[in-house]
Amino acid sequence: MRLATGIGVLAALLIAAAGLPAQAQEPPDLADSINGGVGDEGDPAPSVDTDIFTVEAGGGVVGAGVQLPGGGEEPSEPVDTGPRCERREATIGSIITSTAGGEVAGTDPNAQGSITFGTVTLLAFWERCDGGTWELVYVEPVDPLDLLPDAERAARERLTVPSPNINPDSALGGFVNLGLWFAVDEPVPNPVVARAELRSAWAEVSGALIGIEVDPGSGDPLVVCDGLGVPIEAVDPSLETAEQGPCGYTYTSSSPDDAPFQMTVTNVYELSWRTSDGRSGELGQDRLSVTFDYDVDEIQTVGGP
Repeated sequence: MRLATGIGVLAALLIAAAGLPAQAQEPPDLADSINGGVGDEGDPAPSVDTDIFTVEAGGGVVGAGVQLPGGGEEPSEPVDTGPRCERREATIGSIITSTAGGEVAGTDPNAQGSITFGTVTLLAFWERCDGGTWELVYVEPVDPLDLLPDAERAARERLTVPSPNINPDSALGGFVNLGLWFAVDEPVPNPVVARAELRSAWAEVSGALIGIEVDPGSGDPLVVCDGLGVPIEAVDPSLETAEQGPCGYTYTSSSPDDAPFQMTVTNVYELSWRTSDGRSGELGQDRLSVTFDYDVDEIQTVGGP
């Protein structure tokens, strides 16, 4: 960017490029945004259940009021390690207006301002911290992919183990040739979403529960079901049938005395990512399991013809 605004403005830009504020004036016509893009037009705002945290170049969490991922539990207390800042792209037009005149030669006034030193190009932002005045600052651009590991780590920490809904449940146990119905309670939230931000860049990772797997512990193959499975109460709580459910299993032998089967229920999550510059992709699957005793008995009959 070439600014014909006089020595005073150029000196101010050089100070800003060094990381110091260049202006304390209110910039005109600012679009509403916070921390470089949340809620910007064209960028869907994260859901209410999204963890949003700011990262430094090394990957640490910074900024007041940041909620760390809670690993499925209640969110941790906010971390107060620095100012909470708003940052918005500074267009060339807003820079010229706020610096009291000047011309831009051959440059779109609606484009984001920038300044180049050798091979390094710095981008212009209006920044206000802790409700103070707006300052014009120049910072190095950020590749959103550099933020992806932090967002992925936070999303994976929020995935939860299954809460099984089995009929007959494990407290009662089952019987040989009596069909079981498998399901899990839906985790909250579903999907989990975590967004890591730095300046105007962000990376977001979502983890959605897509299915469950059940190992009955009998040596038979896994039972694989889409979604949350089918609880018997979704069909008829008083249903009397020996048939297994749409997501189910039937034991053909009893468990050994004093050695119940070890049933394992697994939540299968699909993880995906997207970034502030429009890139997206898949991160594969993650599985979280819970294992418990499941006793299976023979149905005893007395007497006969």
